[in-house]
Amino acid sequence: MSLGLAVVDDSDSAVVYSGAWPTFGSGEEFQATTHCSTEVGSTATFEFTGTQVDVYGTMAANSTTASLSFAVDQGTSVSFAEPSGTTSDVHHQLFYSSGPLSNSKHTLLITQAAVAPSSNTNCSLYLDFVTYNATTTGAEAYFVDDRDPGIQYSPAWVQMGSEQDFMHTSQMTPGAGATMTFQFNGEL
Repeated sequence: MSLGLAVVDDSDSAVVYSGAWPTFGSGEEFQATTHCSTEVGSTATFEFTGTQVDVYGTMAANSTTASLSFAVDQGTSVSFAEPSGTTSDVHHQLFYSSGPLSNSKHTLLITQAAVAPSSNTNCSLYLDFVTYNATTTGAEAYFVDDRDPGIQYSPAWVQMGSEQDFMHTSQMTPGAGATMTFQFNGEL
């Protein structure tokens, strides 16, 4: 049973860095922080108990040669490389999604797989935050995205989304009298 979508910032102590990962950040990024490495082989490790993990970040404009690799529980590695032709920075970009996982403790390993050959000082892929479907309670902040199936829109709202929106999604009311309902346990 999922308790909700837990959001973990890149600067949270639960994310353990090895190698060179300086801190950056801007107002467009979650908690205004990111981490980036220009050192091939640098790693970031995150342990969690849940049923899926996703990694989001920022892609810098006009960078095409860096890549990150992702593996859960020492499984098959999946790479993310910035597509060519990115003419402006893109925030809240999905870098990796594990897909469904067993309900147990897992370890996510992120590795700087490649960097621009012409420069070891310019970052192009910045880690911003990790989300996971939490199945145990913890100190994490739980987040309900506008696409969560627990939210009821009446009548159906217009699905939107832009680069500035968290996880690139938002909903727009279709007009007067439209409602959004979400039931939860907890405190506001």
